[in-house]
Amino acid sequence: MGVFFRNCSYKLLLSGVVMAALGSHAANAEVGETGTLTATTACEAYSSKNTKANPGNVLLEVGKAYKVSGRNATGGEWLHISVDGVETPRRWVNQSCGTLVVQAQEPASAPASGEQKAADAKPAGQKPAEPQKEPKSAADEAKKSDAPKPTFAPFFDSVAQTPVDDTPAVPTLSAFDAAILTICGPWDSTPQAKDFESALLTVFPEQLSAIQKAVGGGLTTPNAPTATFAQELTAAWFDNKAFKHVFCGEPNKKSLGGLHFEGRYLQAQRAGWAGRLDGPQCDKGEVKAPVYSVGVSFLTPDGGAEKACPKSYVHGEGALDILIHGTQALKAARNWAKPEDKSACVANISTTQGDYAALLVIKKQAVVTFYPVASPSTKERSCQ
Repeated sequence: MGVFFRNCSYKLLLSGVVMAALGSHAANAEVGETGTLTATTACEAYSSKNTKANPGNVLLEVGKAYKVSGRNATGGEWLHISVDGVETPRRWVNQSCGTLVVQAQEPASAPASGEQKAADAKPAGQKPAEPQKEPKSAADEAKKSDAPKPTFAPFFDSVAQTPVDDTPAVPTLSAFDAAILTICGPWDSTPQAKDFESALLTVFPEQLSAIQKAVGGGLTTPNAPTATFAQELTAAWFDNKAFKHVFCGEPNKKSLGGLHFEGRYLQAQRAGWAGRLDGPQCDKGEVKAPVYSVGVSFLTPDGGAEKACPKSYVHGEGALDILIHGTQALKAARNWAKPEDKSACVANISTTQGDYAALLVIKKQAVVTFYPVASPSTKERSCQ
C-alpha cells in the first residue's frame, strides 16, 4: 500500500496563519483521509474548527503521533484526529501542526469504461506503464509486516530515581526544535539542505543571527552577509550529512547512526520509533548529567527492532545550542585540520545545564559528527 509524506510549511508552523477560506460547500464537506499526524508544535485541538471550542484546553504533544480519519475538504488544511483520554476525543487541528503521513487509497478493482477503451487503443504488445513507487520509511515497513509493531521503554518520564536517574524529565521543546524535527521528517527520512537554509532565513532569523554572532560573524567569509552565512552554515552541516546524523538519526537494519538531539529522542519515544534499553542490555551506558549515554532499541527500515549501545544526548540542550557549539568547534578545528583528512577533537562546553565535553569529527571543512561524551578520551586533541 503506497504511502506518501507531507511536511508542514515552516511559516504556518509558527504563525498559525490560515489560508483564505474555501467556498462554503467545500468548506463544510468533510472527506475521508486515513493516516498519522506527528505533532511538531503544541497546537490547540478543537472540537469545532468553526467556533474554536476546545473543551479541556487540549494541546498536541510535540513528537506524538495522532490517528487521522478525515479532512475538512478536498485540499483543505484541517484534519480530523483522535486524541485519547480527553473529552470529545475527535478533534480538529491544522495540518501545519505536524508531519502528515497519509495512507493512499487502494486503486479501483476495475477501470472505468473510458479508461478501458483507452487501454484497448494502445498498440499491440505495448506494456502498461509501471506505477511509480513511493519511498518507504521504517514506519511504512512496520505497517506492512504481519508481526506486531515493537514497543519500547521510554527515554523520559516524570518519576525521579536515585542515585542515578537514566530516564530524566520530559524536555520542553522550542519552536526552533519543532522546526528542526519537521526538517528531519519521519523516522528514516532524508532532510533537505534547502529546507534548513530557508527556515533560518525566513522564519528563524534571530537564531541564525545568534549562531553567526557566536562564531565571530562568519565561517568561511569574514563578517559575511546574512544570506552568505546561511549558505556556509548549511554546507557545514549538510556536506557530510552531519545534520541527519546528529539531529535525526540514521536507522539501518543492524545499526543506528548518530542521534544526538534530545528533541528527536522525545519524538521517537512518542511516535514509537525507539526507546531506552535497560541497563543490563547496554553495559556501556553512562549518565553524568547533563550527558546521558544510553542504550537504544529502535525500529529498523524493515519493521523489526534492533539495538544500539550506547547513544548520547545532552538533557536540556536544544537544537540551537547544538548548532552553536558544533559550529564554534568546527571553526576552531578548521585552523589546524587538513581538509582531506578526517580529524577528531574534543570541545569543552559550559552551559546552564552543566559542563561537558563533546567530540567533533571534521572532514573537508565540514562536520561529520558532533556528540557529547560522558567520559572523554584524553588522547583526543582540543578543538582549539
